[in-house]
Amino acid sequence: MKVKTVTLKLLGQETKTTDNDLEMTPEELHAIVSKFIDKQSDIEIELMELKKVLGIEDTLATAEVLLKAEDLKKSLAEKEQVAMQLVLDARANALKFYKQYAGENSNPGIETVIENATLTQANALADEYKSLLDKKFPVNPETGTRASFTPNEENKTKKINTKEYEV
Repeated sequence: MKVKTVTLKLLGQETKTTDNDLEMTPEELHAIVSKFIDKQSDIEIELMELKKVLGIEDTLATAEVLLKAEDLKKSLAEKEQVAMQLVLDARANALKFYKQYAGENSNPGIETVIENATLTQANALADEYKSLLDKKFPVNPETGTRASFTPNEENKTKKINTKEYEV
């Protein structure tokens, strides 16, 4: 009978041949499988004994695990709080730049989008509105302040009544 060498390796039998198939008698294969089953039974018995030993020391292990879990929980809560503060700061920054850029024409819908943005989105919006703000109101390098915008007849923007266009 031909038996794959991979099968023999899975059964814990090492082979010195390089062939994929090995010729064996049914009795030889039966002996290998029986040895494998005996080995598995020994492993199961050892596992049951280990479970008994662990059951005795279970209360000590549980206390240590609970302490470690509590420490981990506190650490995660602190990290979550820091992460949330980063998101809130990024949103506030983006909102500040947007309101400075838009002025009286700020859109409540865009403000809501910024207030609900993720950290990545808030940072991207802050960068975008800061860039637009820098173009619209350049920073004076001597004073470090922005130029003020005073509308005159040439650069006044026309306000549109959005109520007329609501769906």
